[in-house]
Amino acid sequence: MALLQQAVEEHPEDPYFKFQLAKEYRLIGEYDKADEIFTQCYNLLQGDEAFYPLAIVDFLYNTLASKNFEAGLKIIEQEERYLYEYPDFYLACGHFYRELVYSDIEKNMNYYPLIERCFQACLEIGETDRYDGVRGAGSTLPAYELGVIYETTGDMVKAKEHTSLPQTVVINWLRIGLQS
Repeated sequence: MALLQQAVEEHPEDPYFKFQLAKEYRLIGEYDKADEIFTQCYNLLQGDEAFYPLAIVDFLYNTLASKNFEAGLKIIEQEERYLYEYPDFYLACGHFYRELVYSDIEKNMNYYPLIERCFQACLEIGETDRYDGVRGAGSTLPAYELGVIYETTGDMVKAKEHTSLPQTVVINWLRIGLQS
C-alpha cells in the first residue's frame, strides 16, 4: 500500500495508480476511503484505458459495500452506454440493484425489475473475451442469481430452469471458484 500511495503522490493525474490504491483500501474494508480514491480515479478516466471496465465494475462494487447508492446509480447511468457488452458490468448492476431494493424496499421497489433485467443481460451477452472479467459472469453466475429471484417470487418453473445447470457446468464452476 505504501508503494501505491507513493506512486499516487508522484503521478497524481494517473488514474491507474489511484485504481490500484482504491482496490487495496476496498480489500481491507476501508470502503469510504476506497470510494474517495475510486472517485478521483473515475474523474481522471478517459474511457480508452485497458483497465477502464474493471475500474468501473470495482467502483460499483465498492459503492455497494459502502452503501453509497446515490453514487452507484450515477455510475450505472453514465456507464451503461459504454459497457453494454460487458457481462461483469451487468452482473455488478444486478447485485447493486438487489442491495438497493433490500436497503429500503418501500422506497426502492421501483428498481426491482432492473435486477432481473441486468442478470438477463449477462446471459444475453454470454461469456466474452473482449474484456477481462470473471469467468461465469455471462453464464452460471447470473443464471444462479435469476434462479434465486424466481424461487423467492414463487416462479418455480423459471427457478428450476435457471438453477438446473448441467453437472459438468457446476463442476467446472466449482473448480474455477476453488482456483480463485
